[in-house]
Amino acid sequence: MAQKRRDSASTLFTLLLLVVFALCAFFVLALSVRAYRASEAEVAVNGTSRTGIAYLASKVRHYDAAGALEVGEFDGYNALFLYETHEGTRYTTVLYATDGGLYELFSADVSQFDHSSGTLIVEGAQARFSLADGTLTLQYEADGVRQTLSLTLRSGGGSL
Repeated sequence: MAQKRRDSASTLFTLLLLVVFALCAFFVLALSVRAYRASEAEVAVNGTSRTGIAYLASKVRHYDAAGALEVGEFDGYNALFLYETHEGTRYTTVLYATDGGLYELFSADVSQFDHSSGTLIVEGAQARFSLADGTLTLQYEADGVRQTLSLTLRSGGGSL
């Protein structure tokens, strides 16, 4: 009888340890999932906000040449015009933001197009461009994150 009692106590103790281990593993897993979701949300917000401003900065640096950058209006929206010439034909890249997001339009004659013709770059983003004294200022907002980037142009900027 004493042996049976000792075996029952040993079995109960083993089961209790197993339950405690399972509960601890569950809580660690639940906390890990919560931390992962928070991290994933942060990465998504930072990704959208940083991708757009990095894209704009990269475009500006690529086109930074005398007479290749201009700030103006495209179909009633503030826009950045980037110019380049290929095989004697002058092409224009227009970067602009509407209520729907940041768009890009590339054409030899942008006057034939309106704001709905562009390609969506970042959904829900807003951008404003200004050029003064050789410094291009980009004001960019996406996912509630506002950023301002001022780029001093090697070319000095300005009109054609």
